[in-house]
Amino acid sequence: MIREAQLVFQHYMPEDDYSKLMFLTVNSVGTPYVYVLNGLNKAGAEGHISMNGYPVKPFIIDPGNPNIPNSQEVLATPEQIGWFDEGEDCDELCDIEFKHINVILDNYTGWVNIEVDEEGKPVLFMDKVTISYADDIDDEWDDDFSDWQSLDDGWDDAYWDNGPDYDGAGYTEEDR
Repeated sequence: MIREAQLVFQHYMPEDDYSKLMFLTVNSVGTPYVYVLNGLNKAGAEGHISMNGYPVKPFIIDPGNPNIPNSQEVLATPEQIGWFDEGEDCDELCDIEFKHINVILDNYTGWVNIEVDEEGKPVLFMDKVTISYADDIDDEWDDDFSDWQSLDDGWDDAYWDNGPDYDGAGYTEEDR
């Protein structure tokens, strides 16, 4: 089973390990994306942090009901985020990469599907969860809307083509 959840990021202050830091930023058109800096020493990391902000860690949460305080639930911690299912085109799981995270942020505004058991708890495979792109419901809605649009077009054409042409004062050309 799958459960829809949200990929979120939390800023943190690195203590000792500056070797691999993930940062979240926004590009020139306003799209968020993540990048990683590898192999920094403490001085290089502190300089980058002072200019670009603190590094982030990813979490997968169920945001819960916005009307109920503290109803959100953490489904996966940074250490548990690891497998990515690329969908029906591929039968194998792959390690999640930053390109996957950036597509999730750009195309799905952070929403993902996470594999869960019957009780709704995340399934761990080798101590990691499996996520995939969220289903794109908008495409289904667009298809349904286009069907209604075609029905409306037929009714509008039949109605307006059979009636007389009125001017702004309510008269037809024959009335003048």
